[in-house]
Amino acid sequence: MSFADNIIKVRKENDLTQEQFAEELNVSRQAISKWERGIGYPEVEKILYISNRYGKSLDELFADEIDVSRRENCSDDLKPVEKGVLQSLSDYWANLSAKERKAFKVIGIIFIILLLGNIVYDMGYDLGRLIYNILH
Repeated sequence: MSFADNIIKVRKENDLTQEQFAEELNVSRQAISKWERGIGYPEVEKILYISNRYGKSLDELFADEIDVSRRENCSDDLKPVEKGVLQSLSDYWANLSAKERKAFKVIGIIFIILLLGNIVYDMGYDLGRLIYNILH
């Protein structure tokens, strides 16, 4: 089921009208209606509240929103949220052009070089201070 279907299911399982559900979440009834029609999504805080309050995992709420075949390829020792983040990053990377990927790789290499340079500089500075303190 889609997120919209799952929101309807959660609301109806708990005998709530859209009005009551909206009041509990501190949103308008129109917002609930949009979510249930699949036009939009609630803020993250609202999603987490629904998940905790009604005992539904994020996987359950977003079951059809995530490509099942890719979800199965994720490592089993990752938490569902981590899997979602990795899936989002994977999707983002897959949609980049070859030129954009190359730019990311170049920026990544430059970042690593700068980071390593900073570490070596700091080590050299600390080593220099150590030698200076030993000699004086």
